[in-house]
Amino acid sequence: MNLLEGLDIQYARLEDDAFESCMKLGSFHAQPFGYLNGGATLAFAEIVGGMMSTAYLEQHRPDEKLMAVGQTVTAQHVNPKQSTGYLYAYGELIKHGKRTHVWSIRMVDENDQLISYITAVNAIIPRKG
Repeated sequence: MNLLEGLDIQYARLEDDAFESCMKLGSFHAQPFGYLNGGATLAFAEIVGGMMSTAYLEQHRPDEKLMAVGQTVTAQHVNPKQSTGYLYAYGELIKHGKRTHVWSIRMVDENDQLISYITAVNAIIPRKG
């Protein structure tokens, strides 16, 4: 199993310069007391932010053969959540430069309670091969 499979990301949809994604939570995502591990939240944000930046590049700069790789992820975990149910990510592309994308990502639970606020920065690089 790789990290993407372990995280159990259900879907990721890009519309213009925003995305929505969902991750099903379970014991894989938990810290020892049963709450969502902040590292799982960060991994979710970095993976889906990179996927969405790459999809954005394919739509807006298809002839350049570019991809996105994670550069920096910062988070404020504001509310605890048991590691059950779902975590939803709502991202907005706040900078789409030639070499950098910056995503503002809100992570919320099933009740729309804010769990984490994350900024994910991606470096834009050429695809090899």
